Amino acid sequence: MKKRISIIVVAICLFFVATITVACSSSDDRYRLLVWAPAEEQEMLLSMSESFLYENPEFAELVRFEFVTMDFPNVPDEVIRDAMSAANIFKFPSGAIPAMGGNLLPMIYQPILTNAESRHVEAALDALWSDVTIGGQNRRALVALPASPNNFVLHYNSDLLTEEDVRSIESIMAADIDAEFNLAMPLANAWYNKVFFLGAGATVTVNLETDTLQTTFAGEYGMKAAEYMSGLARHPLFLNDDGGQGGQEFRSGNLGAFFGPPISRNDVINIPGNITEGSVINAANYASAPLPTIRINSEDRQLIDFSEHRVYGINALTGASRDHLEAAQITRIAQLFVDYITNDINQLRRFELTSAAPTARTLVNHNQTNIPHPAIAGNPSAGNPGRPEIVSSIIQAQINSAMPMPATRALSNFWSPQAVFGQQIVNNADSGTPPAVADFQRWLDDLYNGITINLTA
Repeated sequence: MKKRISIIVVAICLFFVATITVACSSSDDRYRLLVWAPAEEQEMLLSMSESFLYENPEFAELVRFEFVTMDFPNVPDEVIRDAMSAANIFKFPSGAIPAMGGNLLPMIYQPILTNAESRHVEAALDALWSDVTIGGQNRRALVALPASPNNFVLHYNSDLLTEEDVRSIESIMAADIDAEFNLAMPLANAWYNKVFFLGAGATVTVNLETDTLQTTFAGEYGMKAAEYMSGLARHPLFLNDDGGQGGQEFRSGNLGAFFGPPISRNDVINIPGNITEGSVINAANYASAPLPTIRINSEDRQLIDFSEHRVYGINALTGASRDHLEAAQITRIAQLFVDYITNDINQLRRFELTSAAPTARTLVNHNQTNIPHPAIAGNPSAGNPGRPEIVSSIIQAQINSAMPMPATRALSNFWSPQAVFGQQIVNNADSGTPPAVADFQRWLDDLYNGITINLTA
């Protein structure tokens, strides 16, 4: 159920009563800027929007904000399916930009471009440019602004595992710990299981002539990844985390480590009055680490993720129902709001509330050094324990070694076949009969065919 949170609060109307009495009346004709965002950001965005209107009172005469809870991975499909009914502003994964194409408003307001290039680290902007047509001319334009990296880390209980243990999956699984499971991961989730293929040496590239994906997942390296995943799935100390069991087992002290996004930290640490109250995990024994290595053919291989970000974009139809002049004002306000909620101060607020790693240079590399901003480097808020600054630094380190997300609409072909392959591994492990090489190859061939299909064929 989508929860609607209206920002048109009495306090705002009272504050602006001298200048926008009509706008705050029951016959409000201001343009509604509908925002889709995850549940954990609703109250934060409400506060940010109030501050935005407070600092720019002239905007309150033209627009009002309304928020709807929407999980960010679902946004691209919703926008593509029905852009007219979609939100004006939304959070979504940057990997969907090629598929969303003309649904995204180009950010051509010069102050926005200047802020973006000076504010965010280069890696956060690389995939946010798209080929667009403006005034009959084709050009490259920025179509979103980054809020945080969209990567996952290894969360672990330092009472059970050491920093040395979590350097590799082999050492995690070999550790003699007082828990039923040593490691959990959703093996049938494509966002997670792809790291085995990329870590084993398989590749995913874009054929620019046909705008299709090319991959070596069905080759030698794909076979190594498949064999490794199968062995892990069959290990008695491994838990396939396909329904949130990982977090539950971790909170109870029955699991040594699990893979999850940075915000998973908030789902496991014991905070009085929170849903996690009673968890054995606290600020002292919670820890996190980069993706570990795996051993293939007696060689340690680093698990590798795609480089992707959680970003905010604007619906290209924003303001379309108003005249040209008013539409230009509305889209300018929308761009300024997205710029505002992704600025340094608000990225720091987002980090403190959700553990989302920042992309702002001043927070990632404070004073042009490799030392994070003091607020991130060593002063986590009391209400958000567990050293979230460590999670932030881990994410930034992983981005430096990540594989660039393939910039093509054909990336939509990747996720379902990859998930199906993972489910085949899980189902086979549950059956108790180890797969033959021919089984692996058949599954890998199906994976290859699904990923490389031509969308226009």
